[in-house]
Amino acid sequence: MLFMILVFLFPPSPGTTSQSMNYTVVVTGGVIILSLAYYFFPKYGGRYWFRGPVHTIKDANVAG
Repeated sequence: MLFMILVFLFPPSPGTTSQSMNYTVVVTGGVIILSLAYYFFPKYGGRYWFRGPVHTIKDANVAG
């Protein structure tokens, strides 16, 4: 799957212009940069309020 993701990031032909460029790299990079900026944003970022999933089922010690 990682190989196919990398393949899809390449342009469709070797001689690319601004009209034939694959802009997936630009969009994906922008989303990653904005997501990281929001996560590490001081006071309001997800790093300060996100606590992860809450366990609702206790681990049972089953002998067996």
